[in-house]
Amino acid sequence: MATLIQSRREEVLLAAVCALTSGEQEQPGRFATKLLDHSVVIARNAMRTYRLCDYDVCAKCPMHKFSSEGQILA
Repeated sequence: MATLIQSRREEVLLAAVCALTSGEQEQPGRFATKLLDHSVVIARNAMRTYRLCDYDVCAKCPMHKFSSEGQILA
């Protein structure tokens, strides 16, 4: 089910940003990563926030800070 939701969300996002240049498309991702990284500081809350993320695509995924602390969430 998560894969289907993730796929549909990706379709909607791609349709929404198609008018932007590649540089413009990167900006919201950087801002969102910084905001989420700052707001999620407890590992048990992270999975709720990032439950539908594509961890393999996100180059600077805020989830990485939890795996480096030995608190891998799967």
